Amino acid sequence: MTINRQLVLCTLASYLSSLPGEDLQHQVECLDAFSATGLMGLTWKKRFKSTVNVTVCDNNDTAIRLIEENCSLNNVCTRTTPFCSAERTRPTYYYKGANSNCEAEAKENQSHEKDSRVNGAADAAIEVLHTDANIILHQRGFDFVHLDPYGSAVNFLDATFRNTRNGGIVTVTATDISSLFGKCPQVTLRNYCSFNLKTEYVKETAARILISAVVRAAAKCNKGIEVLVTAALEHFVFVAVKIHRGAKFADMCVNKIQEVLHCQICEERVFLPDSHAPLENAYLLLPCDCHKEKPGKTAVKLGPLWSGDLYNSEFIHSMLCETNECHNKNEKLSSLLQSMLAESQCTSASDFGHQMTAASTTLNASHSMADKRGLANSLGINLSDRTECDIDNNSRLNFEVNDDTEKNRRRRKFHTEKEEKAE
Repeated sequence: MTINRQLVLCTLASYLSSLPGEDLQHQVECLDAFSATGLMGLTWKKRFKSTVNVTVCDNNDTAIRLIEENCSLNNVCTRTTPFCSAERTRPTYYYKGANSNCEAEAKENQSHEKDSRVNGAADAAIEVLHTDANIILHQRGFDFVHLDPYGSAVNFLDATFRNTRNGGIVTVTATDISSLFGKCPQVTLRNYCSFNLKTEYVKETAARILISAVVRAAAKCNKGIEVLVTAALEHFVFVAVKIHRGAKFADMCVNKIQEVLHCQICEERVFLPDSHAPLENAYLLLPCDCHKEKPGKTAVKLGPLWSGDLYNSEFIHSMLCETNECHNKNEKLSSLLQSMLAESQCTSASDFGHQMTAASTTLNASHSMADKRGLANSLGINLSDRTECDIDNNSRLNFEVNDDTEKNRRRRKFHTEKEEKAE
């Protein structure tokens, strides 16, 4: 999970660099809701120092002990809260640390704990909470929240968006890839109210299904989101979103949750229109003629899932700058962010109609879907076989794929026959 921690760190660094100067006069409240060993929170505190007020949370006795030991080894004080009280008042903190001077200053400042932004040891300390993540998320508000539970994060999304502040950032790491990738359809339906299949763009649909769950949770609190970063790697799906408060933003985001009609023969796809009336013949929306040439039902509906942007190019550029400024530059992370930046600056598919084809790109069109190879590198797929595109007379992107899989041979044959007929 090293790449995941680095993505979260770069997201926080980019967020702090985007804040105006007056906002940085107060500490930015950051929460690592599932801290385990405390590595994430320690990294934030060592990197950003007094700029952030770091809170780490875990509901396991062993995890709390490990967090305190790791903080002691790194000469970072801790303010530990005993297990759970549901009261809204801030409990008494017990200061621990390897530095005796730090402990003395901490005890001296205990009388001022009503104000979380005190000077001295309290600013230099990490707050350790031995409680359930849902409890602390309901009790207090934060500017930056990272969710990385074991498995699905859907059980914590409602609590996350209740108090997270306007303009804040929420990062979600979901490791339940069996349900997101459609291997367990019943679990996908139960957790995400969605359906997915193993397709050539399955990782993208998995990311969009996760974002749709985030959108629904935020909308319950009259909040909308702006997707900043999306990545689906081998063992997790990562999403970072920015919060915009207001029913208007919530409605705009909810309207971008749509179903996808997917052809199982050539894997063409299109977003179904947002309509309460039943469609007469949904097959006509697909750009292929497989339903005429093949018997039976050749298409299935995927989703509902997010149909909006997957990236914010300015934010990713800022993340890339933060990565390049690090002394311990990670080439893998830098390469990943460069691929994301390149994809986020692609031409909008809205110029070619509101259809989601096998090679259409996303990012600035609410009714388009990213190309399977255009998003591939950022989703952990090798991009050595790049595709070449051109625009035909029908103003639709056609891709000539360089590999020789059976599906791609059928697709090339289909497009060739279609062009011959048109001529």
